[in-house]
This record gives sequence, structure tokens and C-alpha cells, in this order.
Amino acid sequence: MKEEILLAGNVLACRASRFLNKPLSYPLNVSLSVTDRCNSRCKTCNVWKRKAYETELSTWEWEQILMNIGHPYWISISGGEPMMRPDIADILLLVEKIVHPKKLSIATNGLLPETTLHVIERLLASRAGQTIVNLSIDEVDEKYTSVRGIDGFEKVKKTLYLLKGIQSKKLIVGVNIVLSRHNEERLPYIYERVMELDPDSVICEVAQEKKAIYAPACSPKRESVIAAVTKLLGSDSQKKKARLIRSLRDRYYRLVLNQLDGKKIDCFAGIASCIISPHGKVLNCSVRADCMGDLREDGYDFRKTWKSALASDSRDKARGCYCSDAGSNYVNILCNCRP
Repeated sequence: MKEEILLAGNVLACRASRFLNKPLSYPLNVSLSVTDRCNSRCKTCNVWKRKAYETELSTWEWEQILMNIGHPYWISISGGEPMMRPDIADILLLVEKIVHPKKLSIATNGLLPETTLHVIERLLASRAGQTIVNLSIDEVDEKYTSVRGIDGFEKVKKTLYLLKGIQSKKLIVGVNIVLSRHNEERLPYIYERVMELDPDSVICEVAQEKKAIYAPACSPKRESVIAAVTKLLGSDSQKKKARLIRSLRDRYYRLVLNQLDGKKIDCFAGIASCIISPHGKVLNCSVRADCMGDLREDGYDFRKTWKSALASDSRDKARGCYCSDAGSNYVNILCNCRP
């Protein structure tokens, strides 16, 4: 009950912030993009082409930022591939020690099985809230390489099995499928093969151009989206411990169908959610990637950046926007208080 009350309070603060057009609170969800390094070469993402690794935030810098972002309900860890940072376990432990979010989700391609297992075991040893590890699987078997650009399906399966072996009530091991023009014809088969792996949760996200990860335009056909979402809506692909995820997933699918008919909900990018890039830039979302400020220039003072004129301008730009990004829309769904 305490968790529901906390979430409701955060939602109300974000709704008031949007209505008054000024930030009255810290964001509900903060996504920490910890690195541009990646060992995949996906057709749906070009983040691996960015080579400015030497200017990425250090462990110390992440610590300074975490001490200034308040206590978001949900922290998301992404990249690049987070597990390629040698200090990723240290960063995750800092997130728990300083922010202690109720939900902590980690996106990974699953190509580093032993590293991933070691990192998650270290985290869970001190973690109080729920941890969600989402493995990216956009194709299966021999076709995996055609989309992900590397022969790694067996490694991903190994990672999933290793994490499932932890058997912790605090851990959800999920799979994220990106529906794109590269796999739309095979989605039913991909979904069935993924379900055979017995993950705790499955989400199918509709691809679109994302400036934050240099993702090219590769959206699937309208009829493919309708067919996929209709099949997935209400499917029993979430375990009991993933109850909130199941609710958000089904509402996300309905939202996607509504968007195809021109119906949309209010966007809370830059109000209830934001991204912190590997280089310290605060972005309103992954799709537009409008810069709200530079934490390095602001002395790692998130509040200063959050209340800046540049941040206000980025919020104005996001008003009226709508997209198929699952992460952003989970927050939008919560803050709109309706499907």
C-alpha cells in the first residue's frame, strides 16, 4: 500500500507541473544512459557508431548526479550496452544506496552472460526494491544475426537462464522485442520462441526513429502493428510478480492502437520523465532528444538544470507529441490516469 501511495503522490505532482507549466517536483522516472559502448550492431539502433567514450561520465560524476536527482519512483539503466562499463556494478550500487528507487530496470542485449550474472547478484545482495532485467531479443535462432548484427542468440539464452537461476522474488527477468520492418513478418514465430524460454515478462515495442540512440526510421507497416498488438493484447506473458508491468503493457498496446486512429494522450516528457546521457546532458525523451541542460556545466546540480529556461523550452516542444516508445509511454499512461 505504501508503494501505491508514493506512486499516486508522484503522479499528482507531475500532473500539477504540466498544468502549471513549471516543475513542482523531480521526475517520476529517470533513465540513466550510462554508455554508448555496444557489442551489438543492430539495424534498429546506431548508438554503437558514437565513439566519444573518453568523455563519458565517470563513476564519481554519476555519484554526484545521483545525490541531486531526488528519489524517483523508477530508475531505468540503458545504453549502449550497460554491462560493457567495468564500473556498472558500482553505479548500480550507488543508485540503490543514494536513490533507492522502488523500481529499477536494466536493459541489456544479454551478450555477456557471466558479467551480467555477477553484476545482478551483487546488486540484489543490497537491493530493497524490485529489479527488472530486460533482455533484447528481436529475432531468434539463425535469424538473430540478421537483425542484431552479431551471432549471439545462444549467449542471450544463457544469460536468461543464469538470471532465472537466481530465483529471487525481487528480480524480474524479462524480454523486450522491438517490432520493426526487419522482423514484422516473423513476429508470431519470434514471440512463440521467446515464450519457450519462460521469461517473467515480455513486451513488444513498436520501432520508430529515436534521436537519443541514433535509431533510423524502421517502423513496421500499419497492418503489421495492428496484427501484432491484437495478438499480444491480453496474452498471458507476465508472471504474478510482474503485475504492474502486465498492466502497463496491456495499456501500452491499447495506446498504440488508439494512436493509429489518431487518438493520443498528454505527453509528460521533461516533466515526469527524462534521460541523462552518457556525457551528462539531460534530454526530455529518447525520440525528440531535446537538450534540457548540461549537468557538468551546472555543477551536477540536477535541480538547477531541471528548472532552467532551456528545460522549460524543451517541455514546450514536447507538448502535443506522441510516439510508440514504451518507456516514455509507461510514464504517460500513469500520469494520464487512463488507458
